[in-house]
Amino acid sequence: MKKQTGLLCLILFAGMIIFNACKKNDSGGDPPPAAENPLYKNAIGKWNINTTPGRTKQPNMVSSKIQDAADLVSIEFLSDTTYVIVSKDNDVFTGTFSAPDSSSINLSNFGKLTEIKIAGGTMNFKLSKDGNTILITANKAETIPLTVNTELLCKNWYLTEEDFGEDLYDEDIDKVTVLFSTAGTYLVQSFNKGIVIEAEIANWKWHPTEPNTFIYWWEELPDEDDKVKITELSKNKLRMEESYYEYDDDDNPTLITQKYVLIPASQVSGRIAGTAFIKHDKTAPKTKGIFRRR
Repeated sequence: MKKQTGLLCLILFAGMIIFNACKKNDSGGDPPPAAENPLYKNAIGKWNINTTPGRTKQPNMVSSKIQDAADLVSIEFLSDTTYVIVSKDNDVFTGTFSAPDSSSINLSNFGKLTEIKIAGGTMNFKLSKDGNTILITANKAETIPLTVNTELLCKNWYLTEEDFGEDLYDEDIDKVTVLFSTAGTYLVQSFNKGIVIEAEIANWKWHPTEPNTFIYWWEELPDEDDKVKITELSKNKLRMEESYYEYDDDDNPTLITQKYVLIPASQVSGRIAGTAFIKHDKTAPKTKGIFRRR
């Protein structure tokens, strides 16, 4: 009899667990995984801020910090949940983002977007930063045609010290990465012990006539002479080279060819910087080539 009673209690206890689990599921249960949030898919890409943001604070309460936020020119969301924000002064903010619900995005080490509405290539939202809030309207930038090479190239790469890559490393720089995005963003970041110490942001697109070649430009308009030849491109390696002329005091030209070897930044463990504020350093020493402005 005791065995039967114990068995009955066990069955009733199991039934209660199943009932409670079903009840939790019927009421919605746990929220779906973040990857299933449609806001992730809809927000991916580069958004150009096309108007002066409106402030929601009273003018006499607006600090210089909110003015900095109002000077933003673009915000870009990448599929690996990182973001890139650029200001009018060419300052760059990077980090990771998350979407806790269908109308807001958290930007690590920067701020938060709320009341997000995306329709017809336009995104309206409120940006909260440093205790202030501004209203922003942005238009989605065109993307580079998605080809096999575009898919392979568009990721964050780590510059190895092979060939001319060695010239980019010194006692202050122990890691250099290059990000290509499908929106045409080209971002070079230099690190020291996991901290971003310098960033150069530019633009890129495929050369219109030369295969396996891309054009890059910083702030000026594209110039087909500023081109880089890709000699090897796979999911695990990128080899590229750039050639240009240097002139001596007598205007005699010398052809300079620089070669670089890169691997995916995800393969370099323990040296990823995380999030940081990056300010373009106009006083930093300049080297020739695609990794710093000439």
